[in-house]
Order: sequence, then structure tokens, then C-alpha cells
Amino acid sequence: MISCLSNSYLDKKFLDDYYPPKKIKNNKNYYLDGNENKVIEEVFDKSTLMTLYDLINHNVIDYLDGVVNSGKEARIYLGVKDKQLLAVKIYLVSSSNFKARSEYLIDNYNSASKKGMKNIVPIWVRKEYHNMKIAYDNNIPIPKPICFDKNVLVMNFIGENGVGSPLLKNSLLSQKDYNVLLTMITNLYKKAGLVHGDLSEYNIFKFKNKLFLFDFGSSVTLNNPKHVDFLKRDINNINKFFSRNGFKTKSLNEILNGMKK
Repeated sequence: MISCLSNSYLDKKFLDDYYPPKKIKNNKNYYLDGNENKVIEEVFDKSTLMTLYDLINHNVIDYLDGVVNSGKEARIYLGVKDKQLLAVKIYLVSSSNFKARSEYLIDNYNSASKKGMKNIVPIWVRKEYHNMKIAYDNNIPIPKPICFDKNVLVMNFIGENGVGSPLLKNSLLSQKDYNVLLTMITNLYKKAGLVHGDLSEYNIFKFKNKLFLFDFGSSVTLNNPKHVDFLKRDINNINKFFSRNGFKTKSLNEILNGMKK
């Protein structure tokens, strides 16, 4: 079921080229190949193609227009809707990296690790969407979450002219960036009731001198018994990065004490 906020890489021609239509019981066209489990680019298996069709049919996206970024767990595609650019994150159902993620799935998902990979990935995507929505609704600077369905998550695109925003890792840094990040971590914790859980220079955008957090799949609520450990790790990662680049940082205890005020 597609869940959304209100509301020519992959279009019908692409699907026609790779998946010649077969007529089945209800006379609708489905696009398969001889091996229904085959994965195109490790992403476009039968289930994912049907999910993308649903998103197109529900007017969430018009088409995909190329890869923006690629990782071990997911690919990010540039989506287009009425000339507006979107980021379409497609998780690889075949990825084995989710097997060690049970500690992030404790909040209301404590049985996920027992259900197998095909069940874990949709739970992870739903979790990421809801974490993003909570953060966005509490004015944390992140890409606006638009929609999710199964292993696909749609959000606003952060970038310009189809080119994704630079990561913090590759950006010109300032002391202000460090101070702003501490404020973002604090607001995420105190206002949204979340800990990012995997924060580093690799999942922070710096676009037009503004910082945006992303990759909220690992985020946990304060109900997670390990949320304090995750918070400390997030802070330590940011401190190490800025200290390594010659900037003044605060101690972990000073930051944590400041968050209690």
C-alpha cells in the first residue's frame, strides 16, 4: 500500500524494452522476463517494477531519469513529477546488510529480524519514512518525505539541475557548520524525540551553505534502550570529523549536559 503525504530512465518504454508484456488473468500488462527473480542493475526485480508502476499510476512520479547515487543497500534515482525533481530511493531486497540491523528495529519492529530479508526491507523503509516525517514536522532540515511503498522511498531532491548536493565531507567547512550541527542533533533529540543513529559527514548535505540530514533508516526513538549509545556515537563522529579538519569542538559531556537544559 502506497503511503504519501498529501498530495526517462524508467518509464513505460524502458519497461517495454526489458519486459515484453504478457497477458494474464485480468488482462492487464505486467512486465516480466523469463526469470521473475532476475534483478536488473540489482534493483529492478519484478516486485520493484510493480511498485514503481504503482507510484507512476498514483501520480507520485512521472518517470526516473538516471542514477544520482549508489550504495550497498540502495540506489538513489532522480525522479521527475511535473518538472519537479524528486529523489527516489530504491532499497536492494537482495542486500545482506540488513541482517545486522536488528538493534535499530527494536521500537515496534522487534520481530523483524526473524521474518527474512524480504520482510525486513519494507519495515526498514516504513521506519525511515516515519522517522523523516517526524523530523520534518519538527522543522529539522531534511529532504521532505513524500511517499513510500515496499522497498521504495520518495522524497524531495536536494541539489540543482539534476546534480545532487555535495556531502559535508566534500564541502568547504566553517565553525558555524559545527555549531549548527550540534543544534540540529539537539533539536532532533529534544523536539522530535529521535536520534539519527548513523550520523557522519557522509549523510549530511551542504547545499547553498545550508545543512540537511538524511539517511534516517537507522534513526531510533527514545524508547530504544540503546538510544543514548547511538547519540554518543553520532556526537563523537561529528567531533572527530571537525577536529580532524582543524576546528574547535566541545567535549561529549559538555554537549550532553547542554542537551539536558
